[in-house]
Amino acid sequence: MFTVTTLLMARFGPEVLAAHNVTLQAITAIFMIPLGISSATGVRVGQAAGAGEWQRARWAGLLGLAVSGVLMVGFAVLELAAPRLVLGVFLDTGNPANASVIAAATIFLGIAALFQTVDGAQVTANGLCEACRTHALLCLCLWWPTGCWDWEWVPGWLLGWNWAEGACGLA
Repeated sequence: MFTVTTLLMARFGPEVLAAHNVTLQAITAIFMIPLGISSATGVRVGQAAGAGEWQRARWAGLLGLAVSGVLMVGFAVLELAAPRLVLGVFLDTGNPANASVIAAATIFLGIAALFQTVDGAQVTANGLCEACRTHALLCLCLWWPTGCWDWEWVPGWLLGWNWAEGACGLA
């Protein structure tokens, strides 16, 4: 999904492509945190479930979801409130030559802030499903809407080109 979006984003010019890549690097780095929490939560839930301690497994799962959710909301607030701080890890925000990239990346970070919170919860919930060897309808419902890019390109294509939203529609 991200590679296809990057290829499509190139059609909007080098500044937009650079902004997209910088944003993608930032959100990828941030996503590693709930991914790690997912693994740790899965281990804790799996150990408790394997021991037949279902109450402990439940609390371990809820704690993992809560920690992941709180952290991702915190990062979303950071991305919305201080995008230059986030982008400053990758770009010289004081260089006037980067102004157009920073402007576009700031918009992309705002869009990313919306989906990252859900994405963090989804990856943690997926770890819980794996730990309990549960691939029931609940896990499918958690994964399918956020984990499949096969349908996500359609609204991006419609918003990006057909409804004239440009790069923001594609993001």
